[in-house]
Amino acid sequence: MSNEELLLAISNLLEEKLEQKLDQKLDEKLDQRLKEFEERIDQKFQTELQPIKEEIHAIQVHLETVTDRNIAILAENHLNLVRKLNENAQITDTQFAYQIKVNPLTDEVEKLKKEMELIKNKIA
Repeated sequence: MSNEELLLAISNLLEEKLEQKLDQKLDEKLDQRLKEFEERIDQKFQTELQPIKEEIHAIQVHLETVTDRNIAILAENHLNLVRKLNENAQITDTQFAYQIKVNPLTDEVEKLKKEMELIKNKIA
């Protein structure tokens, strides 16, 4: 092999090695920058998400302590109202039954009053 060929081969080897080293350094640099970028984004998300997490927690606590309790109170009152409505319906049914029994009696009394008036008029 001639000197020129040797120099060319050495040059090619050096270029390949240099290119490999550059690629490796570039990959390392990119990995490092990407890692830093991810850390910054994670940090940003954590600071941005923390108030939202706190608000969600506050809403959950409110639901458990206030809303659930109020729903239970409403349910209890609803049951009381239904019970009272049922009692009232029974009383109304009883009153309606009495009205049905009293109406013919009222008619009969009116009829008897008229007959008494006729008898009084005949006697007088």
